Amino acid sequence: MSVFFQAPGFLAKKDFSLFHQLFCREIDLLLPVSGPVFFWEQEGGWLPKEQMQKMLGQESARLTALCASLEPAVIDSVLVLPVELGGSDNIAVIVGDLDPALLRKMAPEWLRRFRDNLQHALVQVKQAYTYPETGLYSSRLLNELWAGFRKTGGAFFLIGVLDGSRRSTGGFVRIIQTAHLLEAIMSGPVFYFGGTVFGVYQEKIPRDSALHIARRLLGRLKRESLRKVHIGITLVYEQEQRSLNRVLEEGWEALGTAEQRGPFSLCEASFLHNRQNNPLARPDREKVRLLQNKWRGKKHFCLLLIMIEPPDDAGERDESSLAQLAMENFQDTYSFVPVSSAEGYI
Repeated sequence: MSVFFQAPGFLAKKDFSLFHQLFCREIDLLLPVSGPVFFWEQEGGWLPKEQMQKMLGQESARLTALCASLEPAVIDSVLVLPVELGGSDNIAVIVGDLDPALLRKMAPEWLRRFRDNLQHALVQVKQAYTYPETGLYSSRLLNELWAGFRKTGGAFFLIGVLDGSRRSTGGFVRIIQTAHLLEAIMSGPVFYFGGTVFGVYQEKIPRDSALHIARRLLGRLKRESLRKVHIGITLVYEQEQRSLNRVLEEGWEALGTAEQRGPFSLCEASFLHNRQNNPLARPDREKVRLLQNKWRGKKHFCLLLIMIEPPDDAGERDESSLAQLAMENFQDTYSFVPVSSAEGYI
């Protein structure tokens, strides 16, 4: 496996989605005149189909050939600038609605130099938002993308891993392996927060889905022979008003709580603000005293948390009726202590 998540000095197909606004801004600065900027790829991922038909007609085969040869060209009133990628994908920068007279003045040699300058400029933009040692996206890119993320809502995952490697290179290799694994499992971009902590943002998922994804991720990373995996989850609501710093603070707090729960644990941040309403919250001292009286002198015992659902017409819950109902359904040897009467837990 490569020691880089992404090879430095190269662009990847996904960069043109994540860096879309940053790349467009840089291209606009380089162009001698302004024009709408699009990115074309072979499957038509970023250039709207109706816009492609208007500007380029049936030129897909020609665009593919230009990308393969990295030769810039002018097609009608459109400037086509192929971009070199680290893989086999084909990407081209499309600049439309330019003055045909100006395009005719662009000699092939000038276009090649401009394409080379463009390639170098886009790589520099990417490098400003990635770690040079690994090629992983940094939190600076997350900060740039936050304005878009907060509009749609979703969930942000802070993931901490520990493998206990004793080799000087072991931890570094594990970072790259984990980043590749997270990218394969999660649909959102993977960010690196230093050490062995990663961040992933998943758009448009509710709380239940976020918890399901986190549990599945815990199981998958556990099978990778990691000693510890902890996940802190922060929900991001549609039209989120909190700043990124606040969301990250809650994520770090949730990650710290997950670390206290065991080697493979998770915590969702809203739990930390409603501890007293959680059905598994520690009972008050009086409830603990009742439990201690029940297990005093016993060599072996276990605690079982049960939630009794009364009939629909039962009205408000009553501790004594709940205990009686439980006694009717379980053996007499059980001792029942109400620990959360509001929710019917005994």
